[in-house]
Amino acid sequence: MVIRKISSRHDLNGTDIKAGITAIYKLVVKLRDTLVDLIRKKEITSCGCGQADCPTWFFTDSAGQEMDDIRRSILVQFKSIKTDFNLSLG
Repeated sequence: MVIRKISSRHDLNGTDIKAGITAIYKLVVKLRDTLVDLIRKKEITSCGCGQADCPTWFFTDSAGQEMDDIRRSILVQFKSIKTDFNLSLG
């Protein structure tokens, strides 16, 4: 099986697209770093069942809002690059 490789953001032509993809990349890094920080601050906690692969996590209201704000920024940035991207940002 061959998975198609997409171009690196550094290889993209077009200043607007390259800037947009770079902005999305930075926002995704920010999202990951925020998750790690909120776990460290115990604003995001595991359910406590003890299973290493448990998918259940609890977020404080402020942690959930912070993560949602960053995710919304990623979607807004994506929509600015691909204007026909049809997603309600509610």
